[in-house]
Amino acid sequence: MEGPRGKQEAMRALSVEDDPFEQHVIEHFLSHSELPSKVVHARTVSEALERLRSEPFDVILLDLSLPDAEGLDTLARVQGAAPRIPIVVVTGNEDEHTAVEAMRAGAQDYVLKPRMDRRVLVHAVRFAIERQRAAQALAESEARVRAIVNTAPDAIITFDEHGSIAIFNPAAEPLFGYAAEEMIGSSVERILPGILQERRTDSAETPHLFPASSSGGALREVCPLREETAARRSDGATFEAEVALSELRLGDYRMFTVIVRRKTAH
Repeated sequence: MEGPRGKQEAMRALSVEDDPFEQHVIEHFLSHSELPSKVVHARTVSEALERLRSEPFDVILLDLSLPDAEGLDTLARVQGAAPRIPIVVVTGNEDEHTAVEAMRAGAQDYVLKPRMDRRVLVHAVRFAIERQRAAQALAESEARVRAIVNTAPDAIITFDEHGSIAIFNPAAEPLFGYAAEEMIGSSVERILPGILQERRTDSAETPHLFPASSSGGALREVCPLREETAARRSDGATFEAEVALSELRLGDYRMFTVIVRRKTAH
């Protein structure tokens, strides 16, 4: 943790564990690691919630078997009180299945007590904090993009390489006469007929953009592409539209965004 002027600040960990020996082990491992730490203890979920209301923490180490809570209910109660703090489940070997379920429910990582050592625990804590920060940064970025898309005056539609629509912004609704919920999952060809096929080479066999393999049926680049095309409304009426099509690649995954504006007479 970087404090003012780059000074390394102690990480604050809340360890929720009712076994005094396990509490001691956790504190010993963290205090004798390269990760400066201050460990605060709580024996029950109720005590942990009191701590969370009054003190800041960077990570929560949570046993799922406590005097006042058991299993995933333990996680749910703590998560509800501290949704932005990463949680590492620390539990017994026989609870590994529950620990995995806890990760699916939102815990960032888990450690099995019989296999726990300093390296394993510190790695899990570091990973949990970094993963939570990355998730929060992504969520904030997505929120900013969503706000821009939702308030844009032009129709903005995002679809995958098969043409399946993922985003249909508010400005697209009056332009095409469809509600967003009607269009999510539909083919973009429904409103922009030919937008997929027009970009295929003559050797194309299936109507989707940029196949994973560049051999046979590959598509020409569409990033960025501006042109005029015919668009279709829900009532079947067509109109001339100006479109700008761009591509986003994430490894082998491709998404496309088309901005559509009704063509006006000059």
